[in-house]
Amino acid sequence: MGDIQVAASAFYAKTATSADIESLGTEVRTFLSAAQTLNERLGGSILEKKAYQSELLSTDIGELIDAVKYVRNVSQHVLHVVRPSEDSGVLVGGLHGLRIYVAWDDVPLAAHSSLRPSTQALRPAFEARLRGQEVAGTMLSVLRAFATLAPQIVHREQRGEWTGFPLKTQPSMPGRLHPEEPEDLEESFAWLDSRPPNGDARLVVGQVTIEGGRHLLGYTIDGRLAPGVFVESSRQVTDDIAAGFRYLLGDPAGHVELEHDPHSRFPSRQVLRIVDPISEWATPLAGAEQSEDWGVDLTDPEWARVVRFAQNDYLPDVGRYEVRRSQRLNA
Repeated sequence: MGDIQVAASAFYAKTATSADIESLGTEVRTFLSAAQTLNERLGGSILEKKAYQSELLSTDIGELIDAVKYVRNVSQHVLHVVRPSEDSGVLVGGLHGLRIYVAWDDVPLAAHSSLRPSTQALRPAFEARLRGQEVAGTMLSVLRAFATLAPQIVHREQRGEWTGFPLKTQPSMPGRLHPEEPEDLEESFAWLDSRPPNGDARLVVGQVTIEGGRHLLGYTIDGRLAPGVFVESSRQVTDDIAAGFRYLLGDPAGHVELEHDPHSRFPSRQVLRIVDPISEWATPLAGAEQSEDWGVDLTDPEWARVVRFAQNDYLPDVGRYEVRRSQRLNA
């Protein structure tokens, strides 16, 4: 499963570094090969092989995996180069970086006719689940399908997050960034609330009242970096702490410095680096709410913007979700 996760993540990363459709084919074929290999191993390793096949037949998961098997076999056995469609690329972005979005290409009938009958029979699945659809999104659907069948096979990093995920936020693009992320917007908000935020910890530097509710503000801590800010309701902070996530309280002044963001392709983009051990100047948050607001000067345009974006009526729901997702997933 780890190979499929890494291949999907690598494909998405490459869409931000190359507009050459042909160059994206390598990651696509790696993904297809690894996915079919896992499919074969699951079918052969589960004691009740019939139960696995029955599960595939009883849901639309089977159709999706059949679609992947079809294009993988096309690539492996007919030597037709399966790649994203050359006329499907949509280049989006701006100051925050460009990214190309591509859809699955068709499989020519000449290639299809050279396949074995058993593989030819899978073409309707390809037509229904892959052809003409955006590639990265379907990769996430495949990963979610395998995780649904066998949750224990998900490859996770030390903090418990899926290896290779979340994908990086592309501003103003609503596509999913995580295999577990629902497609329904209301369900997506609930999903964000149900899981602890990403990162090693969050550093709280203030409290503000937004639409009558207390909210905490601060920075996400990821190693020695503080790559982004957050705003979170006191109730959500309480839930996160109960789930085992760390919130710290401290003043970063004198303990951080600005440097180039090592994960950015832009030389001018900076991030806070923690220069002193955080255990020396920050302590675990004792309570998620105080009676009076404190710590944050809302005349500061950056903090004012963070608070403004958290208001329910300032952005459309899709935009508000994008901001919140970026903060919760540290994406």
